[in-house]
Amino acid sequence: MRLASKLLSGCDVCQRIYNANFCAFQWRVTTIFWLVLGLMIAPWLNVIPAEAQSVFTYVSGSGSDGNPCTATSPCLTLQRALTQTLAGGEIYTLSSANYGYVTINQAVSITAAHGATGVLATATLSGITISAGANDVINLHGLDIDGGGSGANGVQFTSGAALHIQDSVIRGFNNGVNFLPSGASTLFIGSSLVSNNSTGVTFQNATTAVGTLNDVQVVNNGTGLNVVGTSSAPATVTVQSSLIANNNTVGIQSDGYSIVMVANSTIANNGTGLEAQNAGALLQVSGSTVTGNGTGWTTANGGQVISSATSAIAGNQSGNSAPPTAVVSSSPTPTPTPTTTPPSTTNYLLNNSGNILVDSNGNHLLGS
Repeated sequence: MRLASKLLSGCDVCQRIYNANFCAFQWRVTTIFWLVLGLMIAPWLNVIPAEAQSVFTYVSGSGSDGNPCTATSPCLTLQRALTQTLAGGEIYTLSSANYGYVTINQAVSITAAHGATGVLATATLSGITISAGANDVINLHGLDIDGGGSGANGVQFTSGAALHIQDSVIRGFNNGVNFLPSGASTLFIGSSLVSNNSTGVTFQNATTAVGTLNDVQVVNNGTGLNVVGTSSAPATVTVQSSLIANNNTVGIQSDGYSIVMVANSTIANNGTGLEAQNAGALLQVSGSTVTGNGTGWTTANGGQVISSATSAIAGNQSGNSAPPTAVVSSSPTPTPTPTTTPPSTTNYLLNNSGNILVDSNGNHLLGS
C-alpha cells in the first residue's frame, strides 16, 4: 500500500509539471499570434478615418473639443469644429462665448446661430487667417472679432475665390481686414462695423481683384480704407451707403493703380476725407457728403479725385472746392507737325537748245 501510494504521488507530480509546461507553451503561442496579427493590420490603421466629418458642425461655450461637434454634443473652439467640417460645410455657434482664433484652409461658412460669436486674438495674433484654394468661398456671418488693441489682423486673407463678411464687428487690430489675395478674388463686407484699428480695411492685390463695402461703418481707425493695385492689375473697390468717420489720418485712400468708387455715403470728421495718391490712383464720388474733415479732398503724385454734381463737399477746414467732374488724361497733347508751303513754280521761255532766254538787259524771259 505504501508503494502504491508513492507511485500515485509521483504520477501526480508529473501531471502537474506537464500542465505547467503546457500552459506556458499555450501562453507563448497566444502572444505570438497577437503580435503577428498586430503587425499585419498596423498598415491599415491610418487608412481608416478616426472621425467622420459632417456638413454641419456646432460649437458652444459649454462644449468640449473632445465631442464630435454635433448639435447635441458641440465642440468648444472653431478650430476643432473646422477639422470636423466637410469642405463647403457650415459651423454654427449655439451660445455667446469666445471661440478662439482659427486658420481656414477650405471653403466654409461660420454663422452665429445664437448669441455673440466671439473671436479673441490679442498679442500680435490674427483672429481669422484664410489661406484657401482658388475656388473656395469663405462666409463669416455675425462674428465679433476682437484684438484687444494688440492683435495683428482681424481677418487675414491671402488666397481663396471670395471672402464675404456680414453683420460682424472687427476691432482692436493693426489691420481690421487685411485683404491681400495672391490670385483672382473678391471681397464683400456688408452691414458691419470696422473700428479702432490702425487701418480699418486694407485692400492690396497683385492680380485681378474687386471689392465692395455696402452699409459698412468704418470709424475711429487710423486710416479707414486703403486700396492699392498694380499697373498690370488695378484694384477696384466700391463703397456704397456707408459711413467713413473719425479716422485720424485718411477716411478713404486710393493709392497707386486703384479705382475707388464712393456712392451715397458720408465721409465726415476724418483727418483727410478723400485722398488719391500716386499715378494711376482714381477716386470717384457721387451722391455723397464730405464734411467736417480737416481736408475735404486732396491729391498727390498724379492721383485724381473726381466728383459728380450730386455730391456735397463743404464744412471742411480746407479742400471744399468742387473736384473735377471728369478724368484728366495724363498723356501729353501731341504737337502738330508744321506744314511747309512749297515754292510756287515759275515758267520760263527756252530756246531750241533748252536754255532760258534773256532780254537785252540780261533778265530771264518769263513764259507765264
